[in-house]
Amino acid sequence: MDNGTNMNNTQSKQKTLIPMLIGGITLVLAGVGIFTALRLYQLRDQAVAPNAPESKLFAWDCSKYTFAITQTGEVSVENSSDRSEPQQDVDIFVDGTKVSTLSVGAFGPRSPKTVLGNVTVPSSGAFAWKAVGTLDCQNEGSYQAVSSSCKVEFDEKDKLYCAVNQGSVTVTGKVVSVPRNATLQTAWYIVNPVSKKTQQVYSSKPVQTGDTFSITGTWPGTQGVPAGQIAEIHFGLNVLDSNGNPFPNCTGSLDYYWRQELQNQCGSTPTPTPTTTPTTTPTGTPTTTPSGTPLPNLCEMKFVLGATSTPTATPTTTPTTTPSSTPTPTPTTTGTPTTGTSTPRASATPTLTATPATLPAAGSSMYTLFGISAGLLFIVFAAVLLL
Repeated sequence: MDNGTNMNNTQSKQKTLIPMLIGGITLVLAGVGIFTALRLYQLRDQAVAPNAPESKLFAWDCSKYTFAITQTGEVSVENSSDRSEPQQDVDIFVDGTKVSTLSVGAFGPRSPKTVLGNVTVPSSGAFAWKAVGTLDCQNEGSYQAVSSSCKVEFDEKDKLYCAVNQGSVTVTGKVVSVPRNATLQTAWYIVNPVSKKTQQVYSSKPVQTGDTFSITGTWPGTQGVPAGQIAEIHFGLNVLDSNGNPFPNCTGSLDYYWRQELQNQCGSTPTPTPTTTPTTTPTGTPTTTPSGTPLPNLCEMKFVLGATSTPTATPTTTPTTTPSSTPTPTPTTTGTPTTGTSTPRASATPTLTATPATLPAAGSSMYTLFGISAGLLFIVFAAVLLL
């Protein structure tokens, strides 16, 4: 009898334990279902890519992550967006042909321009380029041919200048056409009178086709010029290549001059310089004044390649006796540089194309409602089993 009682107790316990176990599992499943449903509801307004981590939910901002190629073949990238961008490679195409693949490192937000390398481009400077990121973003552009001709010129010719007092004078000119990476070298100095003669003063700056320039020098003034001498200031210019060598026939010169016998061409009253800047007159070595009237020396300019300060060379003049009852100034003309058709330097106009990914939207739907309903049914079923 005892054995029967024990068996009945064991069976009773088993009958009680099984429903409790089923009820516990049901509660766990119900909790999971409810949690999933609530999470889906919270994320209902966010785009979710099933195969991508949360850090890559959005496409790259290709309007601010850009590639560029210069006309010399330098490849660079810049990330001006507020997002970090991962590492990738970029394929470079020139005139439709793939010429290189360069590695692009990871970038943080608002990273500055970074040079990736250089590729070979046509020597004419005319080509179309395209840079395509292997993960995302691409840019493209084109350049026009760069003219190899060289021509610079002053805005006026040699002329009689009648300012009485010593003061500054400025001449201007334009860069008609120059090759790529050109440098304009200018110079000026007082040629006469001998007592005010100066050394050449140089200046250099990079230029391109279409630029303008100006040179400011010191006019010696006509007052106090010894009899038989002239007042003269000489301006000159030269164009240098990237190695500091002058381009052939790409020079220019301009002289302002005055002679006593030409005073009648200045008008009855000499016109002083509007803004006079007195300077200390250097002490010169007295020389014998030759008889006659020396002509302006227009070809005495000596350029020093790469000079950025006043050189030590002192040009000298060789007066020529030219007696004449009615003197007529005959300025020396300069050689005419080879003319060429100027082509403005091109600038690339990248085409930026952002291609956002189309991602499914998660959130409240029939699956969400089904999950909530299933969770509630599990809870009710568990409660019934436990009763």
